[in-house]
Amino acid sequence: MTRIMAIYIGKDPNARRNLQHGLDTQTWGFPHDARGYDRQQAEYVLLATGHTHGGPRTKPQEWQEGTLDIVICQELGDFYDAKAPHWDDEFAAGRVLYSRRFGIIPLAQAQAYPVADLDPALAGQFKLSGNHSGYGKFVDANVLDLFRSAGLPAPQQLTISQTPGLPEPADEQKVRKARGAGYVQDADRRIETEQYAVRRARSDLEARGYHFVCELGKPYDLLFHTPAGEEVHVEVKGTTSAGEAVFLTSGEVVWHQANRRGMLVVISDITYNPRHPQGQRCSGGRLRLAENWVPQAQHLRPVQYTYAIPWDALSPQEVWLEPES
Repeated sequence: MTRIMAIYIGKDPNARRNLQHGLDTQTWGFPHDARGYDRQQAEYVLLATGHTHGGPRTKPQEWQEGTLDIVICQELGDFYDAKAPHWDDEFAAGRVLYSRRFGIIPLAQAQAYPVADLDPALAGQFKLSGNHSGYGKFVDANVLDLFRSAGLPAPQQLTISQTPGLPEPADEQKVRKARGAGYVQDADRRIETEQYAVRRARSDLEARGYHFVCELGKPYDLLFHTPAGEEVHVEVKGTTSAGEAVFLTSGEVVWHQANRRGMLVVISDITYNPRHPQGQRCSGGRLRLAENWVPQAQHLRPVQYTYAIPWDALSPQEVWLEPES
């Protein structure tokens, strides 16, 4: 048996947007009145949506005859009370709506999975979650077949490096996002939170007695000397999310694995206010620091590939060349 938090997300467009943003930023949350959600109550979080026979309010028999799309996530870190808006509806409201948050990392997805094939206790908790506004419901369940259908090893044998992650959204969805104003706002938010995090990390380390040398950006963000004069290569990550998982470039991974003088500084739950009267758009956040940091292989998952195109090996029918002018 595996300890699971079962969550059902309805078909409301706002709920589906929040689901996608939560998966993209590896963060989930419930309203402030969610009580009893304590540290490490579940080994995995299962986010289900798209019931094909009417949803969780349907009759038990119809619920059993439907299918679900289920995203399998690992729960990361502690539950915490967020201070910063993170989802679009929170920014629109100008306040935090889902303050009881925690980190997740999506591992894989089982599409159109028959409810009848789920552990009955888990199927019942998905239905209960859907009838309770998507609040998480805890259950000890057998999920071996579900994990196998998603291409995962048994829960007890799983590491991040073994997991495929989620497929990219459909091309038309990405095009609509790229053409919308929200895409620019998201890019601005990301850049400004990263810059704020670097400034705050520098200030914090100087207060701890480290000596600032310079800001690089690549292959790491900041170079410091310890009070004893030893080099420290500081990697800084800033986010409005839970910050329990971060993205690293291949260059960052290779550098820190080879040099072993690394430090990781993560500032999460940053408040972003694009309408701040004095232009100070970023504030607050939780700062966490890991000294002697080396990213280990079992905690890494490749999310991008470099493809060397074999032009010479492709047939003429596969290659189109623009005529020379």
